[in-house]
Amino acid sequence: MFARLFHMPSDADFESLVHRGVGAWDSLRHMHLMTQIEKEFDLMLTLEHVSEIRSFESALRALRMYPVQP
Repeated sequence: MFARLFHMPSDADFESLVHRGVGAWDSLRHMHLMTQIEKEFDLMLTLEHVSEIRSFESALRALRMYPVQP
């Protein structure tokens, strides 16, 4: 999902991926990412989680708060 949205190779180092390190990660792409996460895992992110997700790791942390397998 991150690779597709941010036009990155699928073998990129996502563990260290952060918002400021990805030029394509602007506010519009951020909302696309949130929408894709919600669709993929069939959930509704809280506003708090939407604002906290600023890296691959923070997305995983947020998903751990829901009954899904990230």
